[in-house]
Amino acid sequence: MTHFNCKNIAIAILFVNIAVLSSCKPQTSAPTENQQLEKQLQNETDSFFSSEILDSDNAPDEDVPCPGATEEQINDPNHPQLVRGSVVAPRIQASFGIPFIKNAHAVPIIGEYPAPNVSVKLMHNLEKPKVVSETTTDALGRFCLKLNANKTFSADHYIQAKVGEDLIRRLSPTQKVAVISAQSEAVFRIYAANRTKFSAKRSTILNLQTIADTQVDTLKPLSADSTIEKSVVLVIQNLESDPRIQKYLR
Repeated sequence: MTHFNCKNIAIAILFVNIAVLSSCKPQTSAPTENQQLEKQLQNETDSFFSSEILDSDNAPDEDVPCPGATEEQINDPNHPQLVRGSVVAPRIQASFGIPFIKNAHAVPIIGEYPAPNVSVKLMHNLEKPKVVSETTTDALGRFCLKLNANKTFSADHYIQAKVGEDLIRRLSPTQKVAVISAQSEAVFRIYAANRTKFSAKRSTILNLQTIADTQVDTLKPLSADSTIEKSVVLVIQNLESDPRIQKYLR
């Protein structure tokens, strides 16, 4: 009569289970449409989605033209005379079907898309606007603009993009990455209409933009028929109800 050792049987069963599990391939869910698009964009534009974007305030996109800048300047992620960014707009005006993929600096409203082939200008002086430099956004809505030699960004600088017949602007007191959107236009209008109530300092403008950034997540996604003007009005209403903005406007 054969006698079985329970301990040996348990060990044998354990090894069988391990062998079965190791031979099975883990099941993975099929990628969603957005994930496929993101992967496609990553393959096409590695520099835009590289880890450097998260580590730098102004990570360079080597494939984005920067008129007037040298190769050395373009490769400098924090060059004091270059400002990089992107232009986004409601879908019906952006003419671009791929959803905007956020990076560390971009805070668009849900429903805004990259706007390609848009004229973008770096401007100086709100009272008597003067064009400093200009360019056109690439296929992903990105741009790079250069300040004049020996000049520095100030509270009097702003960026202006023309999407169709609409102008959307962003105050640009520093060379930090700039997203031109309904949000930035709303901040621009509030600041321009109340200049006597705001101190013309970089810190004031940056504070306003930070407040606006924190408000974006409270906005509902844009409807399919949203326009730039409707979106700007929506953001202005939202910002003017914020106690932090009201403090400036008293």
